[in-house]
Amino acid sequence: MNETFRKYLAIIYTAIATLLFMSVFVWACDNFYIGKSEKELNEELMQSIFEVDSLMQNIQIILGDSSLIQK
Repeated sequence: MNETFRKYLAIIYTAIATLLFMSVFVWACDNFYIGKSEKELNEELMQSIFEVDSLMQNIQIILGDSSLIQK
């Protein structure tokens, strides 16, 4: 009985150590991207923001929002 308890305890300790190691690894590597550079990601984000902004302006014009019309 004592040996089985030690076996389970070793498994639990191994799992905890693995989780801690993976947590530190993920925390340390948060600035690394796979596939695209940070510059490419920022460019895509800015393009998406521009598209959404344009769509929102078109919707406001279609709905007749008079606050967009400059006098």
